[in-house]
Amino acid sequence: MRLWPIFAAAALLLLAPQALSAANYTYHRDIAPIMERQCLRCHKAGDIGPMSLATYEQVKQWAPRVRAAVSVRKMPADQAGEHNSRFYEQTLKERDMSILLAWIDAGMPEGKKSK
Repeated sequence: MRLWPIFAAAALLLLAPQALSAANYTYHRDIAPIMERQCLRCHKAGDIGPMSLATYEQVKQWAPRVRAAVSVRKMPADQAGEHNSRFYEQTLKERDMSILLAWIDAGMPEGKKSK
């Protein structure tokens, strides 16, 4: 008996929800909370970051650079050292990184603002 069709079907069932959900990420629902937690300590107007990432338009404008920095784990910065509480423990979780990169790859849909 050939088992590969069963394994293939099982793999599709396991992977399809992730593939579908990646296309459903939106800025307001999924990305803005990540940016608030991980980026806005430095990347807001007048702060240490070289650009503001406080709005959808700003994140969309800087998305290629964000993608490059996050992909190689250059950001969030940890070069400031463990004694600087502003940067300490600011590593981006794998799940958040995956969501951010999938959102960029999906064309950066804005979604609806919550009330």
